[in-house]
Amino acid sequence: MAIRSDVEKVLDELTRRSGIHRGELGRRYHKIKKGCGASPDDPTWIDDATGNVYDDKHGAIDHYIGNVFSHF
Repeated sequence: MAIRSDVEKVLDELTRRSGIHRGELGRRYHKIKKGCGASPDDPTWIDDATGNVYDDKHGAIDHYIGNVFSHF
């Protein structure tokens, strides 16, 4: 369990564990990122256990922007 920057790989792992289609988790992730005003090149991080998404170059907890399971 860690906050990681390899978002695509984490989404794959979350898909396997949750049973939610990969395309749906990806759509939710991009909606969260767009909703906070992040550009496609802005660094984001994702928690590989909870699905929490963070908008910060270091994945700091205080930069929470959403969750791919509940905030989309």
